[in-house]
Amino acid sequence: MCPLSLNYSLKKVRRRLIDGVIRFLAQPAEVTAGSLLIIAPHPDDEVFACGGLIALKKDMGAKVAVVFFTDGEASHKGCCNTASEKIGSARRRLAAESGEILGLKSEDIFWQGLPDGNIPERNGPDFNKAVESLRKLIDEIKPYEIYVPHYRDCWPDHEAASTIVRETIKPVNYQCELYYYPVWMWHNLRLRLLPEILKTKIIRIDIGAVLERKKTAIDHYLSVLNPDCGKPYCGNLPEGFTNHFQYAYEIFFRAEKQC
Repeated sequence: MCPLSLNYSLKKVRRRLIDGVIRFLAQPAEVTAGSLLIIAPHPDDEVFACGGLIALKKDMGAKVAVVFFTDGEASHKGCCNTASEKIGSARRRLAAESGEILGLKSEDIFWQGLPDGNIPERNGPDFNKAVESLRKLIDEIKPYEIYVPHYRDCWPDHEAASTIVRETIKPVNYQCELYYYPVWMWHNLRLRLLPEILKTKIIRIDIGAVLERKKTAIDHYLSVLNPDCGKPYCGNLPEGFTNHFQYAYEIFFRAEKQC
């Protein structure tokens, strides 16, 4: 076996091990009718990780809001010559259409306009501005539950988004529950970080009743192609990436420190 093949095989074993351990330890949890706010760094994160939760909440009549930090305009960087504005516009449209499949309306979706691939990090330029902008929105929405990418989600924009949210909710004067969702963790997490991940309570929410709607929403994101290169507007995802989001349940981590 050549070194590249061996390395690929070891990565597959690592991913299966991490996936299996997290799912084995997840405890069943009920969906509440409380209002929900999902923070998505890019259009499609909300569907991959929380599509079932969104659909369940909307079916229950709960108030659901999704805040996109970026337009996802950098998904074709290094791929083709398509203008980033065109990519961002297409992904905003796809977010609205995929959201509609899950029950979202136009008034449920908010855009923050942060730069894709460069969401502000703590102590970096525009971090405080991003925090203040999100704080005003949260003060307006007053969600009962907030879902944000895990702080160890192994993608810079996702981890930066998690930092912004945790900083934003520090001074809130109302009760809310904070949860983390995994996207890139399934694919990129290193074994040395697994013990830290497992310190957090892991929950499993049954989405069997709305699974097909979630799959349809995912397929919509992936099936609309950029005519300039023939690849999905959301970019080329790694082999096997979407397999983690085909289960009849979704995995979340309850934050140790709540709002």
